[in-house]
Amino acid sequence: MGNDGSRANQCTLSGEVDLEETSVIHITDASDQQNGEKAMGIDKLIITDSSSNCEAGRRSGIHNPDALFVGMIFKCREDFKHHMAIYAIRNKFRYRSTRSAPGYMVIRCFSQMCSWRVYAAVLKNTLLYEVKTVNLTHSCSVDDRAGYQAQATHTAIGGIMRAKFAGRGGGPRPNEIRKAMQGDHDVHISYWKAWRLREVALDYAKGSFGASYNLLPTYLDKLLHANPGSIAQLHTEYTEGVGHRFKYMFLALAASIAGYRFIRKIVIVDGTHLRGKYAGCLLAASAQDGNNQVFPLAVAVVDGENDKAWEWFFMNISQFIPNNYEIVFVSDRHPSIYNGISKVYPLAGHCACILHLKRNIRTYFKDKHLGYMVGKAARTFKRSDFYSTFNEIKNVNASCAEYLIGIGFQHWARSMFEGNRYNIKTSNVAETWNSVLRDAREYPILSLIEYIREKLMSWFTSRRQLDRGVDKSLTPHVDAVVAANFERSGGLWVTLIAEQENEVRDKEGATCHVNLVEKTCTCCEFQALLIPCSHAIAAATRNHIRVNSLVGECYRMRTYQAAYAGGHLEDRGKIGSYLGENSRRKERCAADASATVITELLAKWQYDVASVSKGSMSLG
Repeated sequence: MGNDGSRANQCTLSGEVDLEETSVIHITDASDQQNGEKAMGIDKLIITDSSSNCEAGRRSGIHNPDALFVGMIFKCREDFKHHMAIYAIRNKFRYRSTRSAPGYMVIRCFSQMCSWRVYAAVLKNTLLYEVKTVNLTHSCSVDDRAGYQAQATHTAIGGIMRAKFAGRGGGPRPNEIRKAMQGDHDVHISYWKAWRLREVALDYAKGSFGASYNLLPTYLDKLLHANPGSIAQLHTEYTEGVGHRFKYMFLALAASIAGYRFIRKIVIVDGTHLRGKYAGCLLAASAQDGNNQVFPLAVAVVDGENDKAWEWFFMNISQFIPNNYEIVFVSDRHPSIYNGISKVYPLAGHCACILHLKRNIRTYFKDKHLGYMVGKAARTFKRSDFYSTFNEIKNVNASCAEYLIGIGFQHWARSMFEGNRYNIKTSNVAETWNSVLRDAREYPILSLIEYIREKLMSWFTSRRQLDRGVDKSLTPHVDAVVAANFERSGGLWVTLIAEQENEVRDKEGATCHVNLVEKTCTCCEFQALLIPCSHAIAAATRNHIRVNSLVGECYRMRTYQAAYAGGHLEDRGKIGSYLGENSRRKERCAADASATVITELLAKWQYDVASVSKGSMSLG
């Protein structure tokens, strides 16, 4: 042990970054070993948690999973066992526990003839485990040590790999884990074992799937206090003899609620499957800000895309998105979405996603060209152009034309829709948001919510800092659209009809009538997008009118900034680091339905068969 003498009285973590949860104190000098508690004082023993990093230890190179010596102190018995499993894997041998009790543990080499031995015991009046004696010399044969891979249990390897799952992202896939274990640790594991240990590593890094449901009430309560004005709904179903089982969860953060007033009233809804242990679906409502960026409004975790779940979701978003003629929903053609909108939003408009419609056309009628023609008909601004394209569809495939008539022209064709869907023709906004959450969809529910909150905090903070100066009144995206339309206006001929009314003729002789007072053009693009088309820009230039003054208020920088100025998204510190402190406890729930039972009820909230609201949060 002489090599460790220079490290006497140093307090460090044992292990590399991937073993950072194993907290240990090195007291390596013999005298320090005997008087360690007395000399240092038990109140001065610094035990760091799994998220800590000892910078001094990293600089000195002490983080070594091969370390094992008298005086090593672990924060608990489980940490000692975990360290020993990794130590055995790294040093290629097997061990067995010959004597064990809550207060001590004796470990010997798997070979009966080997003298290798470690004895560790709990320190008095603490949970700390200290290595008391060691004999690290192996007298066994290589054949006896050959089965060291048996120490590579799900828990041990999950601990080794957990650093790769920390932070954002879903971590390595099973085959990548197999390669890493073989390359870094000389351990060969099956695909099934890699898949299972991936779940264990996710539990270490993201928290237990079952425990996450049990922690939801307290976490949401803290989230609401840290973000006043947010809406959180947790719905449970009570079963006699089982308790309150999780059913639905809804969350809309105050920043999204406040910003919704300043964006176009087009709400894109979509659902996607969760890939965690208990499956379910994630429902999302999103919009698009004046800079053509995704603006998340609300999310919900439900049991599936069914009528009850979607109706419950729409009932919750109706708390800040009112039912009126101004609202337009865009979605795929899932029947449960249709049923939910018709019940909760009877006054709102509803449009089908053109992309999904084109896919259906190609699937049903086996003709890619039909999909192109349907997309062309759906995108056109003028009804005359729509009918012209639709007649072409009818000539190519009469059955397809009948199918489109059955859906209803107003439901998929922009020119036939009575409201205003602007440039939003698909549910790509929602699908983009879903793709952002792709990795998080396999997290435990608590880590999923936290990932969403952190993502919104990051987006809103960066967008709030966008400053274009006093000479730039439009958002960057719309500024680029106006510039492109200006380029196309160069070859147009403008004839003045009346004050701010003009006839605009292109090179082919086609004419459009532009009214700069009413902000309309007979091409219909101007009034549909609230962005001046090339004809309107040509007329404005002829009449010495500033083009930017013709752009809708929803695209102006002051409106964009207002959308991100209201509400706030507090950081994890304001939530008391609740996720880090509690969701990663070593709770391992059985993989059955009872793991979604919520047992840690809050006295301030009411749990009944009927949904009961209290403040901004309801538990029913």
